Amino acid sequence: YACASDAADVLSVNPASCVVSVSATHTQGAARAVVTAASGAINASVPLRVWFPVAAGLFVSDDQLDLVDNLQRAGACGAPGYQTADLVLSADFGGVGLATAADVVVTDLASFASSDPAVAAVAGSVVTGAAAGTAMVTLAGGASLAASV
Repeated sequence: YACASDAADVLSVNPASCVVSVSATHTQGAARAVVTAASGAINASVPLRVWFPVAAGLFVSDDQLDLVDNLQRAGACGAPGYQTADLVLSADFGGVGLATAADVVVTDLASFASSDPAVAAVAGSVVTGAAAGTAMVTLAGGASLAASV
């Protein structure tokens, strides 16, 4: 059997395994992308609708994580405790011929990193102050979205 896509700029199809994927080289969505599988005289086609992130924003519920009086950091005997804040990543999805789906929360699909974990530590989608200073929280993997804490 063999597989192919009629929209290589939207998604890829491995011709041998028929695995469909999108990657960093794909820069748009589409209202219709057809994947075709063929084996001898038998053909099957599946139309797909592919939304692509056209905009994204990283938000922090509180960008100032203050020292909390009489709070000690868990697991750090005697170390002062600081506030925590939630990180929220949202994206707008669209594509050629598609209406935009705005403000879709995609936080659970992302990983975050702190520019200085000694100042602000990130665990999942929660950032916790650790010491006085400034740190940037970014999408792990080098994406350009950031929030200052």
